[in-house]
Amino acid sequence: MIGGIVKEIRVFEGDAVQKGSILAVLEHPDLMQLQQDHLADLSTLEYLEKEHDRQKTLSDEKVGSEKMFEKAEAEYLTKKSRVAATRAKFALLGIDAEKVEAGIIFPSINMFSPIDGKVSLVEVNVGSYIAPDQKVFEIVNNKNIHADVTVYQKDIAKVKVGQTVHFNIQGRDEVIEARIHAISPNVESEKSGIHVHCSIAENSATLIPEMYIRGEITVENINALTLPKTAVIENEGLSYIFVRTEAQQEEEGEESDEENEDKWTFRKTEVVVGHSGSEYVQIKRIEPISDDAEVVGYGAYYLLAEMGKGEVEDDD
Repeated sequence: MIGGIVKEIRVFEGDAVQKGSILAVLEHPDLMQLQQDHLADLSTLEYLEKEHDRQKTLSDEKVGSEKMFEKAEAEYLTKKSRVAATRAKFALLGIDAEKVEAGIIFPSINMFSPIDGKVSLVEVNVGSYIAPDQKVFEIVNNKNIHADVTVYQKDIAKVKVGQTVHFNIQGRDEVIEARIHAISPNVESEKSGIHVHCSIAENSATLIPEMYIRGEITVENINALTLPKTAVIENEGLSYIFVRTEAQQEEEGEESDEENEDKWTFRKTEVVVGHSGSEYVQIKRIEPISDDAEVVGYGAYYLLAEMGKGEVEDDD
C-alpha cells in the first residue's frame, strides 16, 4: 500500500507461514509523515467541528450568514472524510490508528502473509527500496492444488466430467488418482487439444506447481481378461501368448523323474488384443483357454526365439 525500505526479512525460501505471519519490516520517512499529517488533520478537524457547530447555531437563530455556515460545513465534512480515509489506510498498513491518535508514531510497518503456505520466492534484500506495486515474496499453498492435462482433438469426444484420471510425475513411479471436474470449451491452437482440469483425490506432499505430469483417463469400465503387456508378442502381424501345457515326453531310454520334472512345455497360442492400459492389455481368446491357465508373463520373446530349436510346441 506504500513504498518503503526493507529493514528486516523474517522468512527464507521454503519456510512455512500462516496467514498473518510477518514476512518483512519496512520503514520510510513518508510513513512517519503520513502519521504526522493525520495528527494535524485531527487537530484541524476538532476546530472545524466547533466552527461548524457555531455557524449552524448562528444560522438557525438568523444571526449569521447562511453562506458562512455552508462554507464551514463543507470544510468540516472534507476534513472528516480525509481523517476517515487515513484511518482506513492505517488499517490496511497494520497500524493502530488509536495509538497514533494518542501520540505514538510508528517508524516502521510489518508486511504480513495474506495466506497459509510456503515461501517459494524472496525477491528483496535488506536495505532495498520496494514500490507499492513491486513483487516482493511468492507464497504457494498446495492444499487445493489440481492437475491440468491436455487431451488431443481425436479423443475429445471420449472425455466427460466425473471420469477418473491416473497420473504420475515424470521420473517417478508414484501413481496419483484424480477426477475430472471441468473441461475447457476452447481448443489450444499450439497443442491442438483441450485443457482438462482434475481434482486430486488425496493431496501428495510431493506435488509442486508447474510439475510435468502424464495421465491416463478411464473412459469406461469393462470386465475383461487381461495380461501384462510383456506377456503378448507379435509375430508376422499376429499376437500370441505362451500357455503352459503338461509335459509330453517320449521316453527314449531311461530318463530320471527329476529330469522330467525340470522340463516345462509351452504352447504358442494366438489371441486378439483389445483395450490397453499402461501395464495391462485386454486379451480376446480365439480358442478356449482355461481361466486358471498358466501364461508366461515375462520373457515371452525368449521362448519365441527358442521355437526354432524345437523346445516349444507350436499350434500353427
